[in-house]
Amino acid sequence: MNRDDWRTIGVGALMAAAVVLLAPLAHADHKPPAPGYTCEDVRRIVAEHGKVKALAMAIEAGATWAQIRAARQCLNAK
Repeated sequence: MNRDDWRTIGVGALMAAAVVLLAPLAHADHKPPAPGYTCEDVRRIVAEHGKVKALAMAIEAGATWAQIRAARQCLNAK
């Protein structure tokens, strides 16, 4: 494995840790995950790409942590 592979693994691990650590901060109210997205969209994207990649995609797209928490609530409220 080269340096870029290790960097990718490290970033993925950090993203996964962020999801786990931020989970208790999620509120019970159900807000839309982000403008233009529904909970069904979030579930489909996570099903296609996995949680870590979906989180990375959201961060790259400029999602706020509040939007990420709302999207995570969609996954928990099946």
